[in-house]
Amino acid sequence: MKIIRFDLAGKFAHFRKYYANNTALSYTLPPRTVVMGMLAAILGRPRDSYYRELSSENIRIGLRILAPVKKSFHRVNHLKVEDAHDFQGAKGHTQTPFEVVTGPDLRTDFVRYRVYLAPSVSGKGNSVLEEIEERLLERTGVFSISLGTANFTAEARGLQVFDENNWRELSAPADFLPIHSALFSERVLAINIQSNNKLLMEEELMPADFKDNYNRELSKMNRLFFAIDGKPMPLKISGNFIELRTPDSNEIENILFLD
Repeated sequence: MKIIRFDLAGKFAHFRKYYANNTALSYTLPPRTVVMGMLAAILGRPRDSYYRELSSENIRIGLRILAPVKKSFHRVNHLKVEDAHDFQGAKGHTQTPFEVVTGPDLRTDFVRYRVYLAPSVSGKGNSVLEEIEERLLERTGVFSISLGTANFTAEARGLQVFDENNWRELSAPADFLPIHSALFSERVLAINIQSNNKLLMEEELMPADFKDNYNRELSKMNRLFFAIDGKPMPLKISGNFIELRTPDSNEIENILFLD
């Protein structure tokens, strides 16, 4: 089994919380459903047609915040539309709060995420992963990638493919372990708060899968735990994890998939 890793970078991100109606709150980390949409854009799949193909039953997805991020509120001017005749701006504008994810310094920093992909344990998803790998390698993605909204464009970079010689699945030790990716909250047994003076982590309930009905109806939610500063988290965890070793640099990442 191969594992694919690539990075996403952009100046701004906004991943709207599905339960926010009158204020546009944003997740800090892109939900799995958003990553599915990004992969569908690379592949050129029609809107809402990819829910089964890229579901957690077929594709394993892991996520990491690669550089520190912050969130801030801004006011966005929208047309005030009360009927079909108001699209020319006759009723003026209305301001809507809008939460944006950025780097700490907007002038120099980027929002950077790392995505890990693998086929399901049963082997489903191999063909679509090969297509994703080919398009990323040859930079032939069909549609552009965005970090949430269409105007927050992003670039996929740093493709790395790990074969069986560069990754292994291990049982979690009894001691603390540096975990680089997001993981299910229930798998966190303890946090080593003595290891660092400043631990920046979040826990969030996030969408994971859609029902295969072309209606954007959620079928699965995951409660995730992740770092927001790009640093590995000193955790005791349950179950197994994946150790990735980058061939050129021998860099080691300990990750978990969100399947």
